[in-house]
Amino acid sequence: MRTLHNFNALDEANITEYLSKSEVLVRIFNASDSDAVNKIAEYTNSQNSISNVDLKSLSTLQIQLEQLLDEHDIIYSRKNGDTGMNDQKEYRYKISMEQFGQILFAIQGSPEKSSNQKQHIFGKYYDDIFSESNFNFSESPEIIESYFAIKKSYDSSADTLQKIEQKVFYILYMHNVRPDLNYQQCIEELEHALRLFEPSKTTLTDARKMIQVRFKEFLNSELQVD
Repeated sequence: MRTLHNFNALDEANITEYLSKSEVLVRIFNASDSDAVNKIAEYTNSQNSISNVDLKSLSTLQIQLEQLLDEHDIIYSRKNGDTGMNDQKEYRYKISMEQFGQILFAIQGSPEKSSNQKQHIFGKYYDDIFSESNFNFSESPEIIESYFAIKKSYDSSADTLQKIEQKVFYILYMHNVRPDLNYQQCIEELEHALRLFEPSKTTLTDARKMIQVRFKEFLNSELQVD
């Protein structure tokens, strides 16, 4: 379709002189159920140069997530430009599929990878992150509520704090391993650890510190967790 559109855009006469007389070869699949339809779309598109995120957006699980979150007035944006399943509904939050993958990756123990390895979340890490053993589907609305609550806590924190997304991922992780700490306490612990952590003579930004495994290990020792 993109090729036809580009060809037509070259000259307005193309649609009448060429395209109207052309034929397009298509394949038709007689699918028995919606799950089969999703699988056909996913595996057919995997033959083309399509990003892992776009490819996984066609999976049954991601579509079910969109439906579940819609029931909780949350837009789960599987593709750019998604505005929700119901144009008449007023949604409370909007989160992209990629953001949600980063959130799960952090909660499951890899906050240091959530940012700098996000391109692999819907690739080599996908089956582990979204597996039934690591991910409770029904908890998705609560997880997203926590994400936005933490962002709100950071926004109301001191203006001197550097407010970046990586810190939110770390707070999600910290609250998961130390549920006795509230969000504000997690923020304070994280900022304290960032001030103390100096792995080399070179001064590192908070963003650079947080992508290091050594920083997560240092933070764990401060939190007294394994």
